[in-house]
Amino acid sequence: MKRRLESWEPVDSSCVHRLRYHRRRRALDLEYTGGDRYEYLDVSAREFTELKRVDSIGKFVNRQIKKHRFRKLKAAGDG
Repeated sequence: MKRRLESWEPVDSSCVHRLRYHRRRRALDLEYTGGDRYEYLDVSAREFTELKRVDSIGKFVNRQIKKHRFRKLKAAGDG
């Protein structure tokens, strides 16, 4: 069975280009404006909803999301 991929959502931020959330896995993927991509683990749906509503995504990411375990993902175009 193929795993359904969530869609990337563009955001209005000077540091985050786009994001996507995997509800079943509770994982948040962020693509930063420089092109680096990270997956943050154990992010609640509430945190994801709040992230999309805040005035400053960068401040919220630094204050709340970066507390979570993470791993770097391959950037777009990486083999």
